[in-house]
Amino acid sequence: MPDPNAIPGAGAVPVESPLVQRLGAAREWSETEALLTEDFVWHDEHGKRRRAKHLKSANQWAEAAFDDLHATVEAIFADLENPTVLYVRDTTRGRARYRGRADLEVTAWTRVVIAPCGTRIRELGPSTIISGAPEA
Repeated sequence: MPDPNAIPGAGAVPVESPLVQRLGAAREWSETEALLTEDFVWHDEHGKRRRAKHLKSANQWAEAAFDDLHATVEAIFADLENPTVLYVRDTTRGRARYRGRADLEVTAWTRVVIAPCGTRIRELGPSTIISGAPEA
C-alpha cells in the first residue's frame, strides 16, 4: 500500500535541493553520514523508526547484493506551508551479483525532512515504491 506521507500533496511544487542531490550521488557511507543530523531517523520498509546505523546496514546489504548500485534523483517537491519537508522521486538501479537474481530497478517517492540549519537531513522516509519490486 502506498504511504500517503511519502507522496507530495496537491499543493506541492517542484524545487531544487543540492542537499538531496548530494545524498543521491553519495557512493560511500562516509559521504552519506556527513549529510545526516546526530538525531537522524530512517523509516525502514516496515515503517519502523531506525537510526543511522540501521540505514548503514541496509546500504551494506544492498551493496553486497548489487554491482553499480546507484540512485538517480528525478524530482524534488516541497509543500510551501512546510518547506523543510521534501518529497523526492528517485530510481535506484543495480546489477545483481548472484546468478538467478534479478537486477534492481525501483522507482519510489521518499519523504525527506531537512534540519533547520538547511545543511543536514533529519529524517528519511517513509517511502512508497511506484514501480519495480524490491529484492526479497
